[in-house]
Amino acid sequence: MRRLAALCIAAVLVFSLSGLGGCAGEQSSSAASSDAAAAVDSESSAFEDVAAAFDVSALDLDYSNRDLDASYDEASATRIALSGSSASVDGSGAAVDGSTVTISSEGTYIISGELSSGQIVVDASDDAKVQLVLAGATIHNENGPAIYAKNADKCFVTLADGTQNSLSDGTGYTLEDDSDEPCATLFCRCDLTINGTGALNVTANYRHGICSKDDLVVTGGILNVTAVEDCLRGRDCVKIADGSFSLVAGGDGIKSNKDTKATQGFVSITGGAFSINAGDDAVQAKTYIGITGGTFSVTSADDAFHSDLQMAIAGGDFTVSAGGIAVDGKTPGEGGPAAGGSPVDSGSFPGGSKGGGNRGGAPGAGSSDCLIQVNGGTLVLDSAGDAIDSNGSVEITGGTVLANGPSSDGDGAFDYDSEATVSGGTVLMIGSSRMAQSFSSGTQPFLCIANVSGSAGDTVAIVDANGNVIASITATKQFGMVLASSPKFTEGGEYTLVIGGVLTNTDAHGYTDSGTVTGGSSTSATASATPSSSVGGMESGPGAVGVAR
Repeated sequence: MRRLAALCIAAVLVFSLSGLGGCAGEQSSSAASSDAAAAVDSESSAFEDVAAAFDVSALDLDYSNRDLDASYDEASATRIALSGSSASVDGSGAAVDGSTVTISSEGTYIISGELSSGQIVVDASDDAKVQLVLAGATIHNENGPAIYAKNADKCFVTLADGTQNSLSDGTGYTLEDDSDEPCATLFCRCDLTINGTGALNVTANYRHGICSKDDLVVTGGILNVTAVEDCLRGRDCVKIADGSFSLVAGGDGIKSNKDTKATQGFVSITGGAFSINAGDDAVQAKTYIGITGGTFSVTSADDAFHSDLQMAIAGGDFTVSAGGIAVDGKTPGEGGPAAGGSPVDSGSFPGGSKGGGNRGGAPGAGSSDCLIQVNGGTLVLDSAGDAIDSNGSVEITGGTVLANGPSSDGDGAFDYDSEATVSGGTVLMIGSSRMAQSFSSGTQPFLCIANVSGSAGDTVAIVDANGNVIASITATKQFGMVLASSPKFTEGGEYTLVIGGVLTNTDAHGYTDSGTVTGGSSTSATASATPSSSVGGMESGPGAVGVAR
């Protein structure tokens, strides 16, 4: 099923966003035992062991001073001038052999001109830090990476201010040592940092666009990447502080896939502007996704945001559309695709289920270590499958959550396995009725109305006794249920659901909490912090729905 998030090991999501939002937060101190914390930095062949040892506080989410500093000394730098199928070098540390430029020493290298069929290779000592300044460079290599950092401690690719730089490759590579590498237009076997203010255009016709076998860090620049598979890939981690990104991926937009170490396999984004169109997931991580800022416009065939363990989105402006082909991630330890796909997906904690929620099961049947917590901001989702989905629990304590869930009866706008509580915030979700769930409890009243009928383009509004709109949304598809909660609700209060009316004072998503509505069809309901028996097509189990009248 399509999943919003199944956040494991007590991941806490705190929304503090403007416009469209994501999830955010800090991990609970109980997320890992002292024994697991002691083992957090160890290598493991089993992802279950990695999950047990995972502790978000142990992750290196910081940037070094040099990551953030894109300056360089032109006077002491070696200059590499590209020209057709060859190049010339002015300075030390680099040599030209035919169409290949090999850099063998630590230092700064300013690269300009065009190499029509060749390669820049970094093959330096294990402790060397090499800075490549792209200052109007165009490099194409038909048989491998345009830039290949074979060996160094760290490679910095600095995009010179005001310059346009391009890297491209062919559809077939000459691979090494019977392996599947190199595998990217810009490929590094060491840590890679991209900084500066210039532009880098990458066309990856073979596989990936930009790939580091260690850490991939981006702190600035304009990156336009089109890749047959993944656009940005850091095996150990991906950290992005700033920049402008246009990513068109046949696979994942941004990915970290290290699954043998509890302090790696994560994606951390603290700023930047992102346009991502992905044939698979927009952002995927093995252990953790953390987002504290940035602007995101995401279209993905599968999940928009997918982490197998934890996710924390504490800031940003998100426009998310996920769906299309129903392909979901895999449960750790299992192979092959399962039905599903969603705006945000955290996979399944080892031992938990990756199925269609706890439909008709007893509370607590999912993993107790999986948690989605929304504390503020605004999140707007449009999902072809489950819009919000946790293998464990959901807690909403603040913010605004708006969801256009699925129209298919095999999915629901809200899906969880253990319990879902609401103690604050505004919630308005619409979707199919057969697989729908409501909150299981809360200190703030909620209502869930089943067996309604609405179509794409219809407005949906919850109205109080005085005719004031408490919350609203415009449907993007057919729907049959409405779930709502608001700080304006009172225990036992009577409210009206109006479908198809004319609303005032709404935003682009049809949302208002201060408008009015005229016309439309009306259904009354009672709000309560205590769930009532299921109604109509609602499944039994945790989250019995409020009474429709």
